[in-house]
Formats: sequence, structure tokens, C-alpha cells
Amino acid sequence: MSFLDLPNEIILLISREQNPRELNSLLRVNRFLAALLAPALLDSIFRGRLSGYGEKALYSAAKYRDKARVRHLLARGILDFVGNGALLHGAVKTESAGAIVTLLECGIDPVARNLLGQTALFSAASYGKAENVRVLLDDGRVDVNSEDSKGHTPLQKAVSHGQEGVVQLLLDQGANVGSNPRHTPLLALAVKSQSEPVVRLLLNDSRVKVNELGPTQRTALHTAAGFRDPLLSRILLEEGKADINVRDFEYNTPLHVACLSRAPAVVALLLDNPGVNINAPNIQGLTPLHHATRGGDDETTRLLLSDMRIDPTPADGRRPRPHIHNAIRSGSRKIVRMLLSHGVDPNLKEPLSGLSALSLAILRKEMQIFRDLLADYRTNANQPNREGNAPLHQAVRLNRKAMLTCLVQEPRVHINQFNAAHETALHIACKNGASDLVEILLGHATIDVNLGSPSEETPLHMAVGRGHAMTVRALLKHHLIDRSCMDDRSRTPLSVARMSGNKEIIRMLCPCACSPQPTRFLHERDDSAFCAIHYEEDLKQLTMTRWPSPVLDVALPSGLPSLLDSTPSLDGPYLADLLSSKVLTRWPSPELGALTAGPGESPILYEPDHGDLWYPQPPSDRTFGPGF
Repeated sequence: MSFLDLPNEIILLISREQNPRELNSLLRVNRFLAALLAPALLDSIFRGRLSGYGEKALYSAAKYRDKARVRHLLARGILDFVGNGALLHGAVKTESAGAIVTLLECGIDPVARNLLGQTALFSAASYGKAENVRVLLDDGRVDVNSEDSKGHTPLQKAVSHGQEGVVQLLLDQGANVGSNPRHTPLLALAVKSQSEPVVRLLLNDSRVKVNELGPTQRTALHTAAGFRDPLLSRILLEEGKADINVRDFEYNTPLHVACLSRAPAVVALLLDNPGVNINAPNIQGLTPLHHATRGGDDETTRLLLSDMRIDPTPADGRRPRPHIHNAIRSGSRKIVRMLLSHGVDPNLKEPLSGLSALSLAILRKEMQIFRDLLADYRTNANQPNREGNAPLHQAVRLNRKAMLTCLVQEPRVHINQFNAAHETALHIACKNGASDLVEILLGHATIDVNLGSPSEETPLHMAVGRGHAMTVRALLKHHLIDRSCMDDRSRTPLSVARMSGNKEIIRMLCPCACSPQPTRFLHERDDSAFCAIHYEEDLKQLTMTRWPSPVLDVALPSGLPSLLDSTPSLDGPYLADLLSSKVLTRWPSPELGALTAGPGESPILYEPDHGDLWYPQPPSDRTFGPGF
């Protein structure tokens, strides 16, 4: 048996188990079921207290002007779960004016409020339902100037949504055009909605003030500039006679706002006005040009700089960041070049960092801007920052190889300039172990490779002390390098290398150490007045013994030198040539520079500075000292 063949009683029993969606589907089958199940559908709605279906039932009855049915639903208590406040709000958005009239005539309260404290008039105004607004106002119980929980009025809602018809109707009904000081003025709301008709409508009302200030002290013209709308800006200026130099709470004029918003069309419009103050500073001392250069806005900057009234270097007590620094930070080469062509000083410094434009370009890795600045004859290529670091120092510290190359090739650059720490760029490069940068610096014709730091450390000392072998190799290639320079502790670079035990660097500093069969040895006086004697093959330090005079370079007949006896004595230490079995002993010379015969043989080595002679003699009964 089919469903339609069932008795009505059975169908009604089944319907009690169906939800409204399922019942609505059955109602659409044929007229018989529609007539039979309509009461069942209402019962289901009330039984489940379904507000959504309850609203639809009321709206459907009101749509067909069925007052009896509306009253029946109200009598059954549909408002208990639909809610009197929300009911009419939904109706004014979707239903016709006739349906609204029916609902009002059946007792629906037009001033009932929703959770936001708004009446149905707010919803009708926001959705632009002018006829429904008229019905509500004609009811007599609705206040055209009623406020919601935030103090907003229906007129503000209509204006903010650009509902021209509703705005006209509310104005005709005497709606208040004044706004709460905490709220945006009506005209500014109209500009935000970007509704030209509403803006013109408000301007035609004598009660509307075109220069009314909002909570941030901004006018409608500020808002139009911020929204980059040249049309509304023109309307406000020409028809509303807006004040073009009015200031907000930060002392920004509309021109400031237009530059901040990157709105060149609005900027051009404002600049066409002869009364605009193009150099007006705000509370931070920033002019419109500052905002344009900060944002990297090439077109706006061009418009401002092309105006004869512009001052690209304004003087004020707050010292904001210079325009050229703004342009560098925004990475705009076009703006930098425009500023330079308009006479901006490239040597201005940032107030906080103390950086010049050239140093900032190095910091920001702006190579093209760096080249433009360096090419300008006015640029001081040696201008130090607060730490005393010139651009040359900055390029080395930040490892800007290409920029350093440009600086080294620039004739104006002082290659040996000291910073506040009394260090040159070469000192910094050697400390950092930047051998590639060292080679670039050494390519300068007037570089002083032996300049000392406050502790009299030369670049070679610094490279050796930090174990930068490649840097040491680069320095030693320079023809003016002095390996014998001493620091304030009387240490030569070789002494420093020995203290650190870096064999690779020691070999670089001792040319003879490269020979596979060395026949020479070197020794040096250190800060404790002891001389170090070395095997040249592996450069191991054998002993430390006191010498009356330094021997800088001793040639032996053959073989490797070794210490025979380091015991302190009047005769001094003895050196032996192990392969020839000869011992070298010092013979005091009675006269400085004289070649005095020794005890039987000719001297092997003569020290002219100290008058000491060295003779070979057969091994005696002396024993080897400690360590042998």
C-alpha cells in the first residue's frame, strides 16, 4: 500500500515523528497533503520551539497580508521563542512594506531592540529599505534619532552604507546631523562609503559642517585623502570649501595623509590649490615630503619636488630623519637621485644612528645608491659616524667587497684614516681575517701597512695573533711590510706566532724554514730578554737561554744547529754544528768592529754591533745541558 493510500489518521500519526523540513517536503506533493499537514507543520514548529521556522511562518502570513493567520500565530505564543526584537529586524530586511504594515497592525512592537540595542529602523536604514523606513516612521512610535548601545543613530548607519534614498528620507524627517564626539562625523562616514551622491546630499544640508572633526581630529578631507579618492577630495574642496590645511591630532594635514597613503592623484589635486602648505611639519617635525620618501613613493616625491614652494631641507628643532636617508631605507634609487638633483646635502646625518647617507647605503647594501652618492662631488667620503668609523671602516666591518673596491679607487678617500679606536680599515680587516678585503686595501698606492694601533700592534701583529694565515700571507706579499716591528710589549709578529704555536704562520715569517736541509737558524729577543733557538726543520723551540747580545742571522758550516750547553757561564752558551762536530763559542772583542784572532782559528761569525766573535773549536769535556 502506498503512502497516499494510508488513512488520514495514520498519516497524521506519522507526521508527528517528522521534522519541519520533512513535513514541508510532504506538503509540496499535492494539495491534499498540503491541506492535511499544514496544521501538523505548525504543531512541529511550536513543539520544537524552532525560531527560524517560526519567523518564516510569520513572514509568509504577513507577505500575503493574512492578518488572521498572523494573529493566530501570535496568540499561540510564537513570540515566546521567536523574540519580539529580532522578528521585525529580519522582516524589514527581506519583506515588502505591505508585510511590515501587516505585522505592525497585528501588534508587533516597532521599537523592540535586539542585542545591540537597535530597533528595526537601524536594520532598514542599513539595508537601504527606504519604503520600510517610511512605514516605521509613519507608525509614530519610532524615534528617528534613537541610538543603539554604542550611541549610533539610523542616519549614521544609512550614511556609512551609502544608502542615498534612506539618507534623504531621514534628513527630510529631521534626523540630527550632529554626531557624538566619540564618533566619526557624517561627512567622513559618507567619504568612507565612497558614495558621491551621499556626500553631495550632505554638503547640500546647511547643518552639515565640512570641517567637523572626529575623535582623531580628522575631517572628511583627511578621510578622502586617506582613501586615495581624488573625486571626493575635489568635491569637498570645490563644493564644500574644505580647509586644505586643517590638522588632525598628530598635526597632519590632508597633504600629509595623501603622502602617507601613496595617493599621487590626491597629492596633485591638493598641490593645485594655491593655499596648501607644502612644508607644514606635523607633531614629529615630519613634512609631507618625509612621508613620501619614507614610503619610497617615486611619483608623489616627484610631484612634491617639482613644486616651487617645496623646501627639501627644512630646518626644525626635532631633527627628523633626512629625506635622503628615508629614500635609502626604502631602497628607492629614483628618489635619491631626485633629491640630489634638487640640492639635498648628501652629508646630513641621521639623528639617532649618526650615519651619513654613504654609510647608510653601505649598511643597507644599496650598491646603486652607493655609487650615485660617491659620484656626487659634494659627498664627504671620509665622514665618520658616532663610533668614528668612516665609510671605509664600515665597508670592511660589514664585508662589502664591491663597495670597498669603489672606495679604494676613489681619490678622495683617506686610506689610512683612523676611527675612534685608532684603527685603520686595514687593522679591522686583519682582525676579522678578511684576506680578500686586505688584498683590496693593499692595492692602494699610499696604504701604510705598518701603522700601529694604541697598543702599537701593526696589521701583521693582529693577523698573526688571531691565526689568520691567509691574511698573513697577503700582508707578507707587500713590499713595505716590516716583520721586525714591535708592539708595546716588545713582541714582533714572529714572537706572537711562537706564543700561539701556529706552525703555518711561523713558516711564513721564517723564509729559511722552507728549506728541507736548513743550514741557518734564527733567534729573537722576547719580552723577558731570552733568546729562542729553533730547529728550522720543524720549528720546535728547544730551549730559552740568556744572550748578552742578539744574533740576528748565524751561518753554520753545515748541518743542523743544536745547543750543546745552556748552563750560564762567563763564556756564555755553546752552539754545536752536529754534522761537522764543531762548537761555536763567543769570544769577546776588545774593540767594537775589530776582527781579533781567537785561540788558533779564524772566526766563523762576527757581530759588528756588539763586537762578539764566534770561533769553531773541538768538543771539550762539556756535557749537554737539560733537554739533550
